[in-house]
Amino acid sequence: MNKYRKLSIVEFPKRILLKRICIELLTFLFFLVPAFFTRWLIDQRLELGLGIPLGFIIPVVFFALALHAFCFYWEKYQGQVFTNNLLMDYFQNLASKIASASIPAYEKESKSKILNILNMDISSIYVLSSYLIGMPVNLIKVLVVFGLLFWANPYLALISLVLAPFYLLSTYLNKDKLSKLVAEERLAADATIQDAQVIIDDKKSLDLYGAFDYMLDRFSCKVAGWIQARNHQHFYLLLTKEFPNLITTLVPLLFLIIGGNSVVKGQMSLGTLLLALQLTGHIFAPLAEMASLKADLQSQMPVFQRARDFMALPDKEEGLFAEKSLDRSLLLKDAFVLGGKGEVLFSIDKLHLPGPGLYLLKGENGTGKSSLFNLLSGVFGPENIRPGKNFCYQLAGEYTDTMRYMCFPNFIFPGSVKENICFGREIEANRLEEMASLLQLPDMDKEVTTKPENLSMGEKQKIYLARTLLSNSNFILLDEPSSNLDSETEARLVKLLDRMREDSLIFIISHNKNFDEIADGQYIIRNKTLVEL
Repeated sequence: MNKYRKLSIVEFPKRILLKRICIELLTFLFFLVPAFFTRWLIDQRLELGLGIPLGFIIPVVFFALALHAFCFYWEKYQGQVFTNNLLMDYFQNLASKIASASIPAYEKESKSKILNILNMDISSIYVLSSYLIGMPVNLIKVLVVFGLLFWANPYLALISLVLAPFYLLSTYLNKDKLSKLVAEERLAADATIQDAQVIIDDKKSLDLYGAFDYMLDRFSCKVAGWIQARNHQHFYLLLTKEFPNLITTLVPLLFLIIGGNSVVKGQMSLGTLLLALQLTGHIFAPLAEMASLKADLQSQMPVFQRARDFMALPDKEEGLFAEKSLDRSLLLKDAFVLGGKGEVLFSIDKLHLPGPGLYLLKGENGTGKSSLFNLLSGVFGPENIRPGKNFCYQLAGEYTDTMRYMCFPNFIFPGSVKENICFGREIEANRLEEMASLLQLPDMDKEVTTKPENLSMGEKQKIYLARTLLSNSNFILLDEPSSNLDSETEARLVKLLDRMREDSLIFIISHNKNFDEIADGQYIIRNKTLVEL
């Protein structure tokens, strides 16, 4: 069972699993009592012509109530609590991985796939929990009841023994088919969710461009493909589970025919026959459940793999694996910055930002300015740069540890303006007030909504700037920081950055001439080459 415990990205504690198994077995033993009590009533009372005292009703009702109360709370409810706690661990593990994953590796992942792992794929936790508890419990049930059945009537026990292997036959025959179909269904679900996100998030744009009919047709095709894949999967899954149900239906009839004749011939008491019929339920119900659990687990194998693959994403890297410089500078020499298809965007002979100061990066749109910032910040991985023979990249350790990058798109979430700026960080009230005054921020208590948006582009830009400049960072990357700002706020921003450049290294993408006046150095990408002005 240990190998199955490792299928999931959450830990299934052995101690708690053993506790759940013991409770399930205890419940099973309690439920055997009515079968033996029935046999005793028939053989020791009815067969002898004795009536059953009405006084038996009270203890019988009390026992039934106690039995089902125990079953409800300890077996079913506490079992559900156990699985829900595992589910909480599942969500936390995935969320922690999203936070720790390398940005380049994470950005390559389909976001619809990640949503499905967080949403629909959670069924794998319930399946594995049921399997790890249900399989040993049902196996013990079968062994115990087989022993009781051989004690009651060996002939009926042999019939059960011969038919028992057929319960797992269909699961064994269809296991590869089930895994393949579930893998196909998950991919189809990912594609469907991907188009659903566009329809949900971009309704306004789709309406304004008259593109909704196209997207609806496209979405309908994706849904049809997904439903077809689900139908194929469910056909084989239900077929795998139905064969054991056929045996469950057949066995009691065979028992009744063979056992009934034994009763007539005096070879078996009626109470023993009824006991055997009840015991068969305790044999074939667990066998049917074992077959169902096996089929469900097999069908979830691709789902487990998806989650494990996601958890195996590499964790955050320090940009380009820069060497630690001895001074407070950035140095990048002899390199080629690459685009998404591996094409060269521009070459770098030497980029040197010597210590605290403010430096500008200029160039036409599409030349690769943001790509360079994405490389320095770690948004792009090392595959987006080609080293030359004399390649060198050095960055002060204090910069790699505190780097902040104001890029687009940025995030806004429902909450107050203050929460959107601080997001849990402890920022002194006087610094926050000063920044609010400098940037003319919206009221700190204003509640931000995203659907519909209640912030202008300029207000959002000010929030992005405030959260970046209040970060206590020694190395700040700013991509067009003055866009969407009025001239008055822009002038105050220039003065603020002029003051900050004395202690921090600030690298800015901008053609704004106001920054030229305070810049300590300027670079431009021209003719696919980075040159210093």
